[in-house]
Amino acid sequence: SLTSSDPVVTIASGGTQSTVTIAMDAADVIEIGMNHTNYDISESAGSVMICTEILSTTGNLECDVDASVSTLNGSATAGSDYTAVSSHILSFSRGSEILGDVDCVSIVILNDTNVECEDVFSVSLTGSSKVTIQNGSSEATVSIENDDVAEIGLQQTSYLTTETSGTVEVCALLKNGSLECNVTVLLSTSNGTATAGSDLVMVSKELTFSSGAPIGDLQCVDITILNDTDVECDDVFNVTLTTTDSNVDIVEGYGVATVTIERDTADVITIGLNQSNYYSSETAGSVMVCAEIIATTGTLESDVEVTLATCNGTATDGSDYNSLSEVITFNKESLIGDNVCVEITIIDDNDVECDDVFSVSLTKNLSQVVIPSDAQSASVMIEVDQNDVVEIGLQQMSYLTTETSGTVEVCALLKNGSLECNVTVLLSTANGTAIAGSDLVMVSKELTFSSGAPIGDLQCVDITILNDTDVECDDVFNVTLTTTDS
Repeated sequence: SLTSSDPVVTIASGGTQSTVTIAMDAADVIEIGMNHTNYDISESAGSVMICTEILSTTGNLECDVDASVSTLNGSATAGSDYTAVSSHILSFSRGSEILGDVDCVSIVILNDTNVECEDVFSVSLTGSSKVTIQNGSSEATVSIENDDVAEIGLQQTSYLTTETSGTVEVCALLKNGSLECNVTVLLSTSNGTATAGSDLVMVSKELTFSSGAPIGDLQCVDITILNDTDVECDDVFNVTLTTTDSNVDIVEGYGVATVTIERDTADVITIGLNQSNYYSSETAGSVMVCAEIIATTGTLESDVEVTLATCNGTATDGSDYNSLSEVITFNKESLIGDNVCVEITIIDDNDVECDDVFSVSLTKNLSQVVIPSDAQSASVMIEVDQNDVVEIGLQQMSYLTTETSGTVEVCALLKNGSLECNVTVLLSTANGTAIAGSDLVMVSKELTFSSGAPIGDLQCVDITILNDTDVECDDVFNVTLTTTDS
């Protein structure tokens, strides 16, 4: 400022004061930078605080200084994933002199339900004339960790295919989630009764659901099914869906599926009875009945079974034999011509019976078994015990009749034996002094004692006596009882 006490000096108007500006020494600066260059923040955090820090200074701050920060899109997009910041001013006030002083800006993180990979945006720092940005501290990276997951599961929990199909398609299904990045799952097979290399080709394949894929999107694998001529049951293997992708949850209950391979109906084993007729004596105690492998299209991959059962004929369960219904098993090492036998008990008694018959039959327990009609059933004949006989004789040893009687009844008598079948005897006449045609009508008649007839049962014949006018003495003829019945 300019003043004067001299009366002869007048200060000109406007010339009493002037300003002197001292330009700052370019060497006198404050150095700032980002206090972190990397930030990891959850999508649900709401915001992230980005701070700048005084890193060095040549002296005290005697004026305010500032810097600006701005955001820049990366895989994260302003408006979708965060709220943009543009040239936001960060200030360090006059008088600050402590290294490490900070000024921060809060950047809003937007939460959504989209399934995203980790999104990234950056924040850049720009200084002013009084501020220098420290090398390597001018930018920070913000990684937004996704908190939403895609729900993926197998399309079905069970699949059905045939041995001749060639392949079976198994699919993973996007059940829920809006994808903004690719996600992956692993589909793999594991053995059950079906074995990789024999029944199927093993699979372990990564499936990718691409960004933007809609709910309901399918990613599928064709699993190769191997066909052979082996005789086998329906086989099963498993398909499992797993993931190491943090953006994926496997839907509960849809992580494992079973695949059933229905056997080829052309692959069969033919089994039948090894005889159409079996014979046993009543005194044998038992009879052996056998099933036999007649043919097969290939090797057996498992045991096969048939059921052998008896059925009454004239022979009765409990009286003549013991019935049974028994499962016969051919193990998987069995070959054509191998047989498996069952022993059936034959009951011996003292009853008088004819040869008795019962039947045996085979039924299949598995669809891969074929039983030919001519080898499905057989008869078992129990030959009568020759020691079990019925005793039959004429009721009387002599008969008396008159010439005028017209007939005389002659009877055969069951004297002993419990009959379980019909038996026969032959009653016939033979001439004596009485002559057939003159004195009687000749007889030759088969008499039957029926099954169940009691002791004392009679079977009779009326023999016709011929009356004439001849003068004759008493005449005699003979009646004979014979049999061919064993």
